[in-house]
Order: sequence, then C-alpha cells, then structure tokens
Amino acid sequence: MDGWLQKVRQESKLLQGERTELSELIEKEVYGWYAIFYRWTRGLCEPNESEVEPIYVNLSHDFRVLLTSGVMVDREAYWKRLVSLYAARRGDPPSHILNLEMLPVGPDHMLVTFDLFKKGVLQKKFDSALMRRNPALAAGVEWVYVHESDHTLDSPPPIP
Repeated sequence: MDGWLQKVRQESKLLQGERTELSELIEKEVYGWYAIFYRWTRGLCEPNESEVEPIYVNLSHDFRVLLTSGVMVDREAYWKRLVSLYAARRGDPPSHILNLEMLPVGPDHMLVTFDLFKKGVLQKKFDSALMRRNPALAAGVEWVYVHESDHTLDSPPPIP
C-alpha cells in the first residue's frame, strides 16, 4: 500500500504544490476549524453555542467521525460532544497543524490529511478527512468524514 500512496503523491500536482480554488478553501477551513475549536475548548470565548456553531454549519448532513476512542458518531452526536467540551482543555498547549496534504478525489472532493502536534508532547494526532465543495456554504466546503487517531512519538517533533 505504501508504494501505491507514494505513486499517487508523485502523480498529484496538488501535493507537489499546485494550488486550486478548492484546495485554498479547504486549507482555510482546516485552520479556521482549529482556531474555533481551540478558543472553545480552552474557554477563551463566551460559553455561547454561537461561538462554535461555524464548525457545525460546515459539517455535511451525512457527516460521520471516527473518534480516537474508536466510536463513530454522526453530525448531531458530534455537535453534542463539541458543545460539552467548552473550557474542558483549559491550560492545554495549542496544537500545531503540520503536514497538511490534499489529494483530489474527483472534481469536488478532497482527501485531506494532517498531523496535530503540541510542543514538547510525545503524542500526536493524525486526522484524515473527506471534504467536498458546497457552494451553498459561506466556507464553500464541508466536512463529510473524519478519522482521528493518536500516535506516540519517540521524540517531540520540531515545530516552527
């Protein structure tokens, strides 16, 4: 499988640096999602659901996420979980999104992968997501599926 992925990455102009409108929308959404999530989970905003609602709005109606616990939840269950995380991670260091890669899957979908590292922490989170264009949304894209996983590292990664 690694050979297949290597070949796909070599053939993908997007992963070699060519930017598209869709890739720019997705990159903005990934970083925007984390900015909202960070403020919400650290209690750096008002405890009003409207603060975190932009995340919910950009989840497709058929959205699913496989959490690091191995539990798969739908859009409504994820929303309840998200709302319950208000200030739950107060004092935690911020995560840094590294190794963001996008692979086109047809004209309107992208497979997106990225690592989330915390400075000095030997645990990283790796997320893969299927995202698709949705011109009806202000963001222009929506999250369809996310797979979260945790990994232990031998040493902390260099974070710019």
